Amino acid sequence: MIIANALICGKKIQLIVIKIKSLGYIGPLTQLHQALSRPYDEQPEYESLAAVPPAWGKALEVSCSN
Repeated sequence: MIIANALICGKKIQLIVIKIKSLGYIGPLTQLHQALSRPYDEQPEYESLAAVPPAWGKALEVSCSN
């Protein structure tokens, strides 16, 4: 069941990425991909990605379930 949920979540993420790319707004997505491709390296150029989320983000809930 966990694997099935992970696959569904992955598919949803793929659809979101495709939509963002079709809108031509890939700069932040490219930056995130580059940072996540080396998760254990020091990357001071991506310090902003490790910042505390803004106050409005505390109310967000992320779920990959159906």
